[in-house]
Amino acid sequence: MSQLRLVLTAVQFLTRVPVPAWVGHSPDQLNHATRYFPLVGVAVGALGAGVFWAASQGLPPLAAATLSIVATVLATGAFHEDGLADTCDGLFGGWTRDDALRIMKDSRLGTFGVAGLALTLATKAALLHDPWAMIAAGAGSRFMAVTLIAALPYVRESEQGARAKPVAAGVGVAELAIAGACGLVPLL
Repeated sequence: MSQLRLVLTAVQFLTRVPVPAWVGHSPDQLNHATRYFPLVGVAVGALGAGVFWAASQGLPPLAAATLSIVATVLATGAFHEDGLADTCDGLFGGWTRDDALRIMKDSRLGTFGVAGLALTLATKAALLHDPWAMIAAGAGSRFMAVTLIAALPYVRESEQGARAKPVAAGVGVAELAIAGACGLVPLL
């Protein structure tokens, strides 16, 4: 039951999919749930693959890929797209580290964020034509996120209220090993 709670915590953090109230939430629980981030990636990738397959039965591949992206963006609440846009704004719009961090925290979207997001989504739509690759990419990308969490310190020293701060508290060997199994097996 504790592992199911961690899986559902990962679902709760990475998607808009409702989870039962008994799952709860705590920083420690979220930190241990990182082991299942790639499993959530498999589910999101499978959703995208399913929408792509169904849409491709009557639509051109680009239209099917676009609908697939719409489905995954809705499922994740555009969590990753928001982070990408913030990163583009901060890295290309800031002159100093403090400028970049301030810009990334700003909820408004800038020119670099819009350009980065539009170009990335267009490239993704043009390349997404293999449902199995969508599943593997969902798993592999979330595994890479876990490895970055394990390898790098949190960028802000004393940030209160940051959504990812509990996750950045540290990923143990067990979490990394389980995340590796969930993230790398689909790549085979």
